[in-house]
Amino acid sequence: MRQGITDEQSRLLTSWLGSYTVVRDYSWPLQGTPAENDPETYRQAGELLGSLHRPAGASPHYAKALATKTRAWMERAHGLLPETQLTDLAHELDDLDPGVVQLVATHGDYQPRNWLQDNGQVKVIDFGRAERRPWVHDLVRLSHQQFLHRPGLADAFHAGLGKTVGPAEAELWRLENLNQAIGTVVWAHQMGDTAFQQAGRAMVERVLSGR
Repeated sequence: MRQGITDEQSRLLTSWLGSYTVVRDYSWPLQGTPAENDPETYRQAGELLGSLHRPAGASPHYAKALATKTRAWMERAHGLLPETQLTDLAHELDDLDPGVVQLVATHGDYQPRNWLQDNGQVKVIDFGRAERRPWVHDLVRLSHQQFLHRPGLADAFHAGLGKTVGPAEAELWRLENLNQAIGTVVWAHQMGDTAFQQAGRAMVERVLSGR
């Protein structure tokens, strides 16, 4: 375990725990988990997400607040994205009006690294970003990562979830994609994560191209 952390992190652990011995490492890799390409895991994960998405009321303000947040991300994206893209993104935002949004309890970071398998049963961890949002929020990251070029996994997930994004959610889906794509670029830049920043740029390109 100590080989996987920095010296500063090791010193911090020592300041908290004093002298300690690592008995077993229960951490998990960020990529390549056993669940990564298993359709049955995705079916169970979709079913589990459906049970987590409990109704939390309707909001006439959610879409406007999310659009405002997205514009704030765009202000910070100058120099990180081409100005032509930022102009196109601004036009996209101006054209979207999802209206009243139905909210549910969302996870906020629903992806394989937060799914655990216990005797073949999928369980979910890490509710640090849980919040009331529209149900499509939890599908954005999956659609740009695990589902990309792997329709079988998407089909299995939606079979478990019991629904797909349709015309009724089209504008809200686009708004959520715009927000998360631009937010990824800015946040990754702040963290110095060039690979994730590039993934955010690819998200922006897919959203603008309508894919």
